Amino acid sequence: MPEPDLLFRADDTAPDATSASGARALPANVEAEAAFLGAVLIDNRVIEELTTNLSPAHFFEPVHVRIYERILQLLDRKAVVTPVTLKPYFEADEALKELGGAAYLARLTADGQGLLAPRQLAEQIYDLALLRELVQVGRNLVTAAMDTSESVEPLEQIERAESALYAVAEGAGVQSEAQSFAAATRTAIEAIEKALKSGGHIAGTAISSSSPGARAWARPRSSPTSPSTPPTGCAATSPTGSRPRPRSAPASPSSAWK
Repeated sequence: MPEPDLLFRADDTAPDATSASGARALPANVEAEAAFLGAVLIDNRVIEELTTNLSPAHFFEPVHVRIYERILQLLDRKAVVTPVTLKPYFEADEALKELGGAAYLARLTADGQGLLAPRQLAEQIYDLALLRELVQVGRNLVTAAMDTSESVEPLEQIERAESALYAVAEGAGVQSEAQSFAAATRTAIEAIEKALKSGGHIAGTAISSSSPGARAWARPRSSPTSPSTPPTGCAATSPTGSRPRPRSAPASPSSAWK
């Protein structure tokens, strides 16, 4: 009796489904997706505060993919997104009808639990999407390795697998860099606000830069005393710190002919 597959295929896997043979479903958390979408529908500003570059492709449930995609489109138009404004776009969605139709959009905002930790929910959705990509890379690798025809080059398969893994890792690396930059920006802004509220100021002199309307910060002004003009009663020194040698008196014309 052949052993069952460890994972379902992506095209025949239902959310949170398991087969009778005990096979495992793809990594996903549909409840987390629903809670995050509910938080966004309650407060559209949730998306602006995200540190994760979450896209519709990162969602597992197809209906959630379409809902989040439509939310982003409406926000780009500066529109307010609520279950009511989303309803016209999903009245003909057959998959949503199976979940209750437009009433499902309202249920997303029923409890508002997603507002407690929307950033963590977004990060989990993103991480699970990366895991699914790794699963797909592994499946392709196993399928290619099982092909023993003469036209298949094992080293070429390894190179393809390395390229696929690198693509997944590159996406995760870009996301990590974006989070680091966003965190650094928030820290700088908070420090500036704290200084202004406490009566302090930012050291430096504002000067105009080459671009119109732009400002740059120069070094703090030096002391009124110019370094080239020595204080009264002090001898000037050379840049190396030593006193300059006194100049010798020029020779007289008569002594030059002697």
